[in-house]
Amino acid sequence: MKIAIIGSGIAGLTTAWLLDKNHEVTLFEKNEILGGHALTVHFEIKGERIFANPAAGYITPSIYPRFLQLLKILNVKLIPIPASVTVYSSALGFATMLTPRLSIARLAKILHPKMLMHLLELQRTLLVAKKFDKTDNWQTTLEEFMNQENVSQFVRNEIIYPWISAVGEATIEDIKRFSARAALKYPVHGQSGTQAFRLQELDGGIASYIKPLVDSLQSTKVKTKNGIISIEKQNGEFVLTDSSNTKHSFEQVIFASPAYETKKIIDTLSGADDVSSILSGFKYNPAKIAVHGDTSLMPPNKVDWSIYNTMYDGKNCEATIWCPEDGEREYFKSWVTFADKMPENLYSLHEFKHPLLTPEYYQAQEKLKAINGKNNLWFVGSYTQDIDSHESGVCSAIEVAQTLNPDSQNLKSLLQ
Repeated sequence: MKIAIIGSGIAGLTTAWLLDKNHEVTLFEKNEILGGHALTVHFEIKGERIFANPAAGYITPSIYPRFLQLLKILNVKLIPIPASVTVYSSALGFATMLTPRLSIARLAKILHPKMLMHLLELQRTLLVAKKFDKTDNWQTTLEEFMNQENVSQFVRNEIIYPWISAVGEATIEDIKRFSARAALKYPVHGQSGTQAFRLQELDGGIASYIKPLVDSLQSTKVKTKNGIISIEKQNGEFVLTDSSNTKHSFEQVIFASPAYETKKIIDTLSGADDVSSILSGFKYNPAKIAVHGDTSLMPPNKVDWSIYNTMYDGKNCEATIWCPEDGEREYFKSWVTFADKMPENLYSLHEFKHPLLTPEYYQAQEKLKAINGKNNLWFVGSYTQDIDSHESGVCSAIEVAQTLNPDSQNLKSLLQ
C-alpha cells in the first residue's frame, strides 16, 4: 500500500521503520532536521565541544522497555546517570526535599528529623500511588489523591505540588487538576522516598538514534522541509498538499505530529469534524527552555545541588538540570517559562509545548483509540497513550504496525 506518515518524531520514525520494505511509505517532515523533540544541540565550553538535549533527554529504564529495545537493535550506546533530586523553596530559604549524593553534609541534611519525616511520608504516598497502574485509573486528580491519602499540607504544598509542577511545566493550580497517575508516573517508577532516580542518557545526545534508524530504512522515502498543509479525499484515496503546493496520493495516512498540528491538517478534511473534536481535547501549555551557564538558577548552597533541581518561589516552580561534564566544565538546562529574565551565559533558547495531563486529556485518548484506523486514518505519537514520552511514541507505532504490517521482522525484534 501507499502510506503517508506526517511527522518525524519518535512515533513517525518508528512507524516508518516498522512498515519499511512491505509498503510504499513516504515520511513528510516540515523541518530541515528529523526527530521532533529528540533534539541535541552542540556548543563549546572552554574550548571543549559539549552537547545538550533541550527537550527530551534522560530515560527512566523501568518505564521505557520498548524504546530501550529499539536502541539496542540500533546499537545506540547508553550512559548511566548518577541522578539526584532537589526541591528548593526560595520563599522558605531551604531545600524541602533532597535525595542522596556522595556528600556527608548533604546526608546530614537528609537525616535531619523533619526532612526524614517528610521523605518517609513522601515514600508512603508514592507507594500507594502504584495502585493507579493496577486499576488503570487516569481519572483521579492529583489533588483528589492528596486528599484521599491525607497527605500533610507541608508535603503536598512544599514538595509534591512544586516538584510535579516543574516536571509538567504547569502552574500549581494546573498540577492539582492533573491525573494523579500521570503526574506521579516518574516519581513512582523512577524513585521512592529517599532513593535516587535511576536514569540513562544516550551517548552523544538524544538525537543519536535518528541517524542509525533512518539509515536502516530500505524503501521509505523521507522528505524534509516538506510539511503537509491540507488533506482531501478523492476517488477513494487521500490527496495531501505539501508546503510547496505539490499534491501526493495515498491509500493510508498516519499522523505522527502533535495533536495541535494534526488538528490543523484534519480541519481541512471534509467530514472529519468528529476527529477534529477529539483532537481539540488535548490541551497544551507553552514552555521555554534555556541551555546556559548561569548558576543563579540553582540553589544558593552547592550542597543542595542535584542533577534535577526544582526551584519554587512560592508561586511557580521550574526545573534546572545540572550537567556536570567534569570538574571544570558544567552547564545547565532550565525551564524559564515563568522567568522574569533569561539566564546569563545563554547558549541556546528553545520553545516547546507541554501537554496538560488532566483526566479530560485521557478521555480524549480513549476516544481517539476508538477511531484509530477508521477510514484509513491513523494517529500515533506520545500524546495518543500513557504519558508523553519516547516510550509511548514507540508503543503507538507498534499498535499501528500490528495491523498494517504484522509480519514485520522489525516488529518481531522490537517485541522480543
